[in-house]
Amino acid sequence: MDDQSEFPLNDPRGRRPITGEPTKQQAALIIAAVKFHQENPTVYYLLVGACFDIIRHREHYGISPLWEQLRHWTRIQTTDPIFKLRNEYRAFYSRLLMYRFPEFDGLFVIKESAFDFVDFELIP
Repeated sequence: MDDQSEFPLNDPRGRRPITGEPTKQQAALIIAAVKFHQENPTVYYLLVGACFDIIRHREHYGISPLWEQLRHWTRIQTTDPIFKLRNEYRAFYSRLLMYRFPEFDGLFVIKESAFDFVDFELIP
């Protein structure tokens, strides 16, 4: 099975010109994050709610504090057998949230990531 056929390559918002293809390690991380997202929709919904609360008071915020709040201050359970919330998925969720909600655009500072290869338009 070709891992790279599991997801589309490009940035639909045109923020980063994506050239080339992800490495096998990046492809595996992308596939794992998408799978986690599909299996754990509560994580996404809690982040959406938190972001709507934040934008009432702030223009910029970090995905890390939100992630830590979910990890330590909620009773959320996920399908990950080792970690409740893997830090590697923060970049995925920050991009997904800003893609799906124009009001979150610019809320998070984005650094280069394997998730720059993902076409979030195709993520369920």
